[in-house]
Amino acid sequence: PSSGGVVAAALQYAKFEGKEGGRLRVLTILNDTARNYASTLLSDDWLLEHDLMDETMARASAYNRHEKYRAASVEDLQLPAAVTIPPTSTVGYALDLMMTREFSQLPVLNPANRKLMGYISLTSLTNLMEEGQAKESDLVSKWMYSFMRKGKQGTSAKYETITPLTPLSDLSKFFEKHSFAVITDEDRRWCLGVATKYDLMTFLNRRQSSGRSF
Repeated sequence: PSSGGVVAAALQYAKFEGKEGGRLRVLTILNDTARNYASTLLSDDWLLEHDLMDETMARASAYNRHEKYRAASVEDLQLPAAVTIPPTSTVGYALDLMMTREFSQLPVLNPANRKLMGYISLTSLTNLMEEGQAKESDLVSKWMYSFMRKGKQGTSAKYETITPLTPLSDLSKFFEKHSFAVITDEDRRWCLGVATKYDLMTFLNRRQSSGRSF
């Protein structure tokens, strides 16, 4: 159930079960990932745009966005080299590679020019396999998510380029709507690595343990 439904039920229970003039304590567990609110209630930009932040919240937001990461950029995450896969690999090989390396996704590169084509998702492939739609013998190209999707006018969809010089404050904002980022050079010729929210948390923990202030 949604958190809103759980809270509504708790209020109803308190209304009918509470003793008149007394207090009733109700423990309510909100088992909600809040993913549906990532671009709204959990987004500082959305709250500012809709004038839902008071002055204190606005100052805290500015601090979190700019001061927390200071002048750090993506290269400070010290990411390992990207593990990639060609579109001609099989789904079975891709699944084995992701589970062995504990990856949630793999960038897909064109073997002819090493350019980034898209990515393959462990969760998506697993679901497709369970539903009987995908087979281990299928090619990755059949089920990959392409970064070159065509729009209504036949033009390529826009995407945001994340490079080693991208500020971590910008990467943090990017993660408000995306679960991972493929790191490339400015011209998107080379796939250099993959960053996740976990990498950001690891960086903050490492900086804090080293005694540097935020």
